[in-house]
Amino acid sequence: MNINGRNYLVGGKEHKGKIMKRISRAIISKITKKNCMEFLRYKLATDAKWNRRAIQRIFENQTVSEQEVGATVELNGVGFTGFDAKFMTSLVNSMAKYEGNLTPKQQRVAFKIMPKYARQILKLCNIEKLHASMLKDEEWCHDNGIWS
Repeated sequence: MNINGRNYLVGGKEHKGKIMKRISRAIISKITKKNCMEFLRYKLATDAKWNRRAIQRIFENQTVSEQEVGATVELNGVGFTGFDAKFMTSLVNSMAKYEGNLTPKQQRVAFKIMPKYARQILKLCNIEKLHASMLKDEEWCHDNGIWS
């Protein structure tokens, strides 16, 4: 599959040209919002890079006062929940201190917490890039019926 000028395998075969465009449109048309949410939850629970980036994005969307105190001040549906705010803010501070990395224990906890923020991440992300990432993950596509 060709996404952003790069060829990707679709169903184990590399595709090019006009056929690729038709296949790409057909596959992308099968992707629903529910698929996007499931994919984001999956990535946030299993992929450290996606997880850490999502933590940073959620933190950036909190108000400045919430970022400073590490707590939820406004009930605006944006940022970390009141329960998670202090711990997740400490993870952001830890990532800033250790070049974007978390300890293995911190990462395990983050994998458990972050999937519930998939809806906020979906609102923040570029949907075309998300679709491209989904299509690159052949195993996930097969498991979720995107590729039959």
